[in-house]
Amino acid sequence: MSVRYKVPIELTVAYLAALSLLVTLPPLGLPVWATFVTWAGYFALGADKKAFKEIYKATPLGGVFGWLAVVGFDYAVKAMPGVHYIIPVMLVEFLDVLVLMYIISVFKFTGAAVFFAFPSYFGTYYGGFYPKTGQLLLDATLALVWQVAANLLGPIFGYLSIRLSLPEKVQEK
Repeated sequence: MSVRYKVPIELTVAYLAALSLLVTLPPLGLPVWATFVTWAGYFALGADKKAFKEIYKATPLGGVFGWLAVVGFDYAVKAMPGVHYIIPVMLVEFLDVLVLMYIISVFKFTGAAVFFAFPSYFGTYYGGFYPKTGQLLLDATLALVWQVAANLLGPIFGYLSIRLSLPEKVQEK
């Protein structure tokens, strides 16, 4: 059995992509590209209820570990004056990802879903796609909130891409 769409999915995705840009406007100002990451991830993970749940379960975890890395980078660089900044940053990244990988393994997270959010956090923070205050912990936390919100929209747009295309199952000959 295969699926046929009454409305071309290409049209539906294009319409929704254009509509998704509204989240970039104030007061939201969300990083729409982070929505696109998990929208694509929804399809990569199977475009079903399981994919939706996996992304929703994993997005906060990936974001929190991005937050830990960014805050850790700042503290480690300050703790090692006179050392090229890349060394403390590499140490923090190694430890952060090592712990994250163990959590993914032990608690059976879908690694890909976690890693949709992890780099989305870095892009949100370092790209400045959140309301900035000039205070590290507050800025890092606001970036986390904006990244998670944007990533959580992706599966919704993925689901709507399919539903609004009016799929119907057809018997193969």
